[in-house]
Amino acid sequence: MRKTGLYVLLITGALGLTGCPAGGGGGGGGAAPTAPTAPTAPTAPAAQTAQTVTLKDFAIEPARIEVAHGKTPFTITNAGASDHNFTVTGVKGADSQTLKGGASQNLEITLDKPGTYETLCTVPGHADAGMKGQLVVK
Repeated sequence: MRKTGLYVLLITGALGLTGCPAGGGGGGGGAAPTAPTAPTAPTAPAAQTAQTVTLKDFAIEPARIEVAHGKTPFTITNAGASDHNFTVTGVKGADSQTLKGGASQNLEITLDKPGTYETLCTVPGHADAGMKGQLVVK
């Protein structure tokens, strides 16, 4: 009889285990708990859209540029016959080189403060001849 008792105990224990949900301990069933995930790194702000500025004899196109505050890439192209440059008044480092006709320059300008800024060509007489515009920073 001892062997029969031992078999009954083993079979009862095996049946009892198959009816228990994973994780044991009474209560609701379901899937085993998942491991915590690692925190994700903060996402960087979206890159600014590059602005294309064309300098002509004697105009800046577009005459009005709107951007969000932050670092903004500019491509400045002199499509005129005369030498021209591009400056944003009141913004440090917002000056292109004086460009010969057909030349271009890439410039990244940091615009920290919202507001409206004047753009112009600082070659003597050019701003007075119409080479002015606006840069609106939101």
